[in-house]
Amino acid sequence: MDKLRIIVGGYIGLYPSGGVTWDYIQYPLGLQLLGHDVYYIEDTLQYPAYASHYNSWDDAYASVEHLSTFMKYFGLENRWAYRDVASGKTYGIPEEKVTHEVLLKDKKLYSELYSYQNKDSDV
Repeated sequence: MDKLRIIVGGYIGLYPSGGVTWDYIQYPLGLQLLGHDVYYIEDTLQYPAYASHYNSWDDAYASVEHLSTFMKYFGLENRWAYRDVASGKTYGIPEEKVTHEVLLKDKKLYSELYSYQNKDSDV
């Protein structure tokens, strides 16, 4: 089987809890273990669901920290991005790299982009 470029979406950062993390981490991890070129891109267009009592409602710090910790633990530390709708910032892989190297090439949809999976989404 040829190596595929696969983009996986989910809610690991949006809902930083054990069950949600295990529900979504299995996809990028399993596909990478099968030898594919996998990226986890979280762009839910939703505000962070959980914040510590020290942070304001629109502060994605807890979400990004949770996602970063788990991606590093599973060896995916350079293969993820989280776009925070409240601030417009992208964490993990810089937004320009996501756009130009992961998704696009020569201003066309990347020719090897075969699969986009965002479980529980209408996308």
